[in-house]
Amino acid sequence: MKPFLRKEIHLSTIAEMKGMNLRTLQRWVTLYNNKGLNGLERKGRADKDVYRKITVEIRELIEGLALQKQTLTTASITRYLEKYCIEKNIEPTNYYTVRKVIKNIPKDMNVLAKYGDKAYENLYKVIMRRESRHPNEMWQDDHSLLSIKVQLDNGKEDFPWLTIIMDDFSRCIMGFSLFIGAPSAIQTALTLRNAIWYKHDENWPVCGIPEVLYTDHGKDFTSTHIDYVCADLKIKLKHSIVGKPKGRGKVERFFSCLEQRLLISLKSSNKAYSLAELNELIKDFILNDYHHSIHGTTHETALNLWKKSQIIPQMPESLEKLNLLLLTTKKSRIVQRDGIRFANLRYFHPNLVAYVGEPITLRFEPNDLAEIWVYDKQNKCICKAVCEEFQDQNITYEELKIIRTNRKKDLKKEIKFKVNKANQFIHGKKIEDVKITRKPKSEFKLYQNE
Repeated sequence: MKPFLRKEIHLSTIAEMKGMNLRTLQRWVTLYNNKGLNGLERKGRADKDVYRKITVEIRELIEGLALQKQTLTTASITRYLEKYCIEKNIEPTNYYTVRKVIKNIPKDMNVLAKYGDKAYENLYKVIMRRESRHPNEMWQDDHSLLSIKVQLDNGKEDFPWLTIIMDDFSRCIMGFSLFIGAPSAIQTALTLRNAIWYKHDENWPVCGIPEVLYTDHGKDFTSTHIDYVCADLKIKLKHSIVGKPKGRGKVERFFSCLEQRLLISLKSSNKAYSLAELNELIKDFILNDYHHSIHGTTHETALNLWKKSQIIPQMPESLEKLNLLLLTTKKSRIVQRDGIRFANLRYFHPNLVAYVGEPITLRFEPNDLAEIWVYDKQNKCICKAVCEEFQDQNITYEELKIIRTNRKKDLKKEIKFKVNKANQFIHGKKIEDVKITRKPKSEFKLYQNE
């Protein structure tokens, strides 16, 4: 048709050359002139999914049998229908028609009927993919138990935990913490402190206070201490949906990269690493490998994407301001004449002389007890006391959620209707009429020989 539209050849010549009907070509030209390329699109059959040989009642019965929790084969459903058709004195439905009806059942309806709400939501629930517009707009925080053991000071081995804070926009690792023992609010706060403050490393220039911290519902992330930390630094704390961590896939992808590109090679070496050695290897991987790898989604390296934005990070007033992210002891202490007694150690600073007999609050880093921060009743920092013995981290989403919720409700109603119809045919009872009786449990433990 292109030569005809260019007025290079007559339409009848094209029909003769291609062996086509001239009227067909004329109709195509008219459709193209009126509707463009959309007019030439092949239309589907008007009677698609319409079964001329079976009634609506038979089709619904087939679908109801196919949507049973216990899967019935096509042959079994066909045999049930033969019996039904004989009772109703109607023409039996053949195997191929039954198979076609089953094949045309919507996939989401089939998943919801057979596997339940959780499987349905995993496949069809709307997930909001958070895409930040600039660095420090949102950070993601998560923990992972690593698959490699480290050598402890007492000679034993244990699996360490790794806490990671990632910038959602650039995928840069803002801070991390490697430790032994279950994740806690303190480790999370220390990692956040590491992420926010200057790194004093030209290969790791990322820093600043984020607008949003996106975490899961772990106890360490939902603690009052982290709430206070975020409130003090004006960080909006957001949690993912309980049991549905799909919105945090970016930080989880980092853990996968770490496992495949570093930990596997370390485990194959059969060398026993200390916690400090593994910490340095992970830091080296982040700064010299991960930050310089081209990301599949952004098509840029994490560090280049961060630097390209040329943002001026918002920083705390001072490092002392960040000390609010450190551990607060459960009980306050009283300043003694010789200083402060804590963890069977003595801490002293000349400023404490003015507070003898006064209650104070302590904050400290669990990994460094050489010094502690001392605060008065108004939460004002008094000093950093030192222990002499140890001087040396176009449809909106809401509209889409409503559509998916309504779809799920409609599917449930349709499934209930069809399964009821099938059960009534097989057992003569509706779902509501079937009472589940459970055998009462014995209060005593019975054994085979009793």
